[in-house]
Amino acid sequence: MSPFRLLATAGVLGAALTVGGCADKDNSSPLHSVETGKHRTCLMAPMDNTKIIDDSTLLMIDRSGAAALAHMSGSCMIDPTSPVIMKYHGTDSVCGPLDLDISGTVTGGLPIPCIVASVEPISKAQAQTLLNGKPAH
Repeated sequence: MSPFRLLATAGVLGAALTVGGCADKDNSSPLHSVETGKHRTCLMAPMDNTKIIDDSTLLMIDRSGAAALAHMSGSCMIDPTSPVIMKYHGTDSVCGPLDLDISGTVTGGLPIPCIVASVEPISKAQAQTLLNGKPAH
């Protein structure tokens, strides 16, 4: 067998093993958490609702009702009545802190940029509790 044919055969076998290893996972919805069986881990823009929870936490709810908390590394949303500006990177999926830029309180006509430290998926019930102003458990 020629070295080229041997290398090609090894590549095909490697690809088959990779596909076979992934086949047993339920990937019916890439936005559903297979490991926990819980709510989606990504949100899809545009957001249906946002609410400033405190000076470093933003509640985000997409049009399907999936929700997450964006935790900032510092206080950038000092005024809960200020508009929140969101800019998405590349796609409309928000799965982690690098997927969007958030600007909080507007002071002197300039929005304060936030550094998103993490995006924490939460249940629809938790989101509704936070949206209604009650503390989450």
